[in-house]
Amino acid sequence: GNGQYSSLSSCQTSCVIPISWDCDGQGNCYDPGTGNGQYSSLSSCQTSCVIPVSWDCDGQGNCYDPGTGSGQYTSLNVCQSACIVPSWDCDGQGNCYDPGTGNGQYTSLNSCQSSCIVPSWDCDNQGNCYDPGTGNGLYSSINSCESECVNVSVNEIGLNNLIIYPNPSQDVFNLEFSSTNINLIDIKITNLVGEIIYSNIINKFSGTYNQPIDLRIYSKGIYLFKLDTDNGTITKKLILQ
Repeated sequence: GNGQYSSLSSCQTSCVIPISWDCDGQGNCYDPGTGNGQYSSLSSCQTSCVIPVSWDCDGQGNCYDPGTGSGQYTSLNVCQSACIVPSWDCDGQGNCYDPGTGNGQYTSLNSCQSSCIVPSWDCDNQGNCYDPGTGNGLYSSINSCESECVNVSVNEIGLNNLIIYPNPSQDVFNLEFSSTNINLIDIKITNLVGEIIYSNIINKFSGTYNQPIDLRIYSKGIYLFKLDTDNGTITKKLILQ
């Protein structure tokens, strides 16, 4: 007396022969009840509907079963954790790369390559080198720019061949210049809030100056180098990294 249907007609209305089958992606076949299943017989469904055993990432953040058993990941969860939508960052040298986090600045390689320009350098005739951001600067490296750019203005204040290297530096900067005769040279290095971290005053200087400046005890960042003479001033940025 516990049958599902209370009348023969209601049972006959609901009790139909399955006519199509679908696979649930976990190795099981079922009748969707719509007549529109992928397979027309249970046997054909069971032949094709196998339990997924491996997964691959399609490079667009989606996981799929290659159907070969040789996918890179043994579970869907592991695949989904590792399968990240590609994004792109610029390495500062004109190259684009996928950081692998999904949080890159650019969503496509094309947009990254359009913006990621090889650094080049120009001189502002004040002894400072800068990257114009076009890739068409006169100098291909900051060292070559600084070696010539500084000399544009240092000659006017009575110095020759002034150079500070390496820049950037991890600890020690080398300062070099020469002069025939200058009454006073005042060298200072300050942080960005104006605090003096290095100072050297030279009276009646003549000859070649070659002196290391050790900044290893200071925090990484940008510092300002300033050299004053009786005839003018040179200012440069120093990068401690």
